[in-house]
Order: sequence, then C-alpha cells, then structure tokens
Amino acid sequence: MLRRRVLVASVVIAAAALLIGPGCSNNKVDPPRAAVDAEVSVGAHSATECPDSTAGWFRLGSFVDDQSVEDGASFGQGTAGVDCLVTPQDNGFRVAAQATLSGAAGGAFIVQGFFKQDPQNQPNTGIHVSAARAGTAYVEDDCTAIFLDTDPLNQVVSGRIWATVTCPNATVVDIQRTCQTVTQFRFERCNQ
Repeated sequence: MLRRRVLVASVVIAAAALLIGPGCSNNKVDPPRAAVDAEVSVGAHSATECPDSTAGWFRLGSFVDDQSVEDGASFGQGTAGVDCLVTPQDNGFRVAAQATLSGAAGGAFIVQGFFKQDPQNQPNTGIHVSAARAGTAYVEDDCTAIFLDTDPLNQVVSGRIWATVTCPNATVVDIQRTCQTVTQFRFERCNQ
C-alpha cells in the first residue's frame, strides 16, 4: 500500500513538473526595450535644403529620467515597438535595431551596422540610420557612431548598445531634402 502511494505521488509530481516546465524557474523572457532621442538640424546645409530643423524629431523614453520603454508598452499617446539584435561578430558586434511609436507623436528609428568597442572612443563609420516622423524619413548609409565616456554603460556588448550616431547628410529622397540627424539611442535585452 505504501509503495502504491509513493508511486502515485511520484506520478503526480512528475506531471506537475511537466506543466510547470524544467526546474522551478520562471522561463519568461523580458521584452527588449529602448530609449531614443533623435533630432534634425541644418548642420552644414542651408535652411532651404533643411526646413525641418527640429529638436525632439523622434523620442521614445527619456535619457534625462533614465527611462527605457519595453516592446508593447504605452508611451505618451502611443504604443512602443522594439526589435533588436546585438550579436558578436569578428572583433565587434553586428547591430540591427528598430524602435517605433504609434500615434500622432509617433515615428521610427532604425540603426544597422558593425560596431567595435574602442576604449580610445574611435568612431564607428558606415552605419545605416533612418529617423522618421509623420511620414518623413531621413536616411543615410554612412553615419558615424561614438560611445560617450560619461557613462560606463555607454558602449556595445552582447544584447545591448548605447551610442550617439551622427548623419551629416541624411536625406528624404522623395522630396530632395537634406539635413543632419543626431540620435542618442539605447537598446537593451536584444537578441544575441
């Protein structure tokens, strides 16, 4: 009788373990999150070439309040979308990241390229960036990114990047508009 109870108890425990999952840990993966502050300025161009000179062209989260926004979370009047990959490659990291915000104040920021950690703060070049708002997207394929020395987290590692990228000749091809964009961005909890 005792042996039968032990056997039944073992079967119940095994069934519960299958329902809960391996171990007793929470297998939930935290969603990616981001903070973006993109501005558009005249830079080396004329006001005719760049009529959109605007601080806060696209914002998601806040660097002042150290606020990153998770994928699917509400921010302002919209909902954030965050998707990112920061994976080791050769002597650096391949980055493909996108942050979007729905609603009237919404927009999108995309950054793609190869980033190297460099303690001498040498810039990373050949970075693709798109900063969009209200149907207008400034795009450049040869932007320059740096990591600021003011914060030790401002760098690239597997699954995370925090940098500032400057695009001196970002264009809106459809309407032949050229401006400079400068964007501080942080993506965390990215795929690796």
